[in-house]
Amino acid sequence: MALSPGNPDTFIREVDDAVRADQLGSFFTRFGKPLLAIVIVGLLAFAGYLFWQNRNAEGDAALGGKFSTALDSLDQGRPKAASTAMEPIATGANPIYRALALISQGDAAMAQGDTATAAARFGLVAADSDVAQALRDVATVRQTLAEYDTLQPATVVARLRALVAQPTNPAFPSAAELTALAELK
Repeated sequence: MALSPGNPDTFIREVDDAVRADQLGSFFTRFGKPLLAIVIVGLLAFAGYLFWQNRNAEGDAALGGKFSTALDSLDQGRPKAASTAMEPIATGANPIYRALALISQGDAAMAQGDTATAAARFGLVAADSDVAQALRDVATVRQTLAEYDTLQPATVVARLRALVAQPTNPAFPSAAELTALAELK
């Protein structure tokens, strides 16, 4: 026979600890395998996400290298080679690189004196809703600048009205200048 403890609180604490341990043991017996499965699935999903993110980063790095090489061609005075090198990027799925490649192709066309092609390239970026508004605004200004000599002054003012209405817009100075020149005509 066991001796009774000298302090009744000690006995109650030991019984309470034994009940909690028993409850914890029955909880893990009942829910341990499903919880383990959930943890494993969660870890696999996280690993898949990290793998997907890494593959996207590698693809963007490769795209950036191609874009940089094409820009070097443009910088070296070879606009036709730059435009050709930009073509796969300009038709790719990445909206930012696509917009930058189209703008660069427009620059290459301007360097060759082909304002119609340049305006068309800038227009594609200006109309692309997947691209950030700031890039679309720059493309709108560049398109208007490329077509400026062939556009009616009212068309220039109408096209740039939204940009001129926002003085905090980074494209505001150029848009305001083109609008003012069109108003003077």
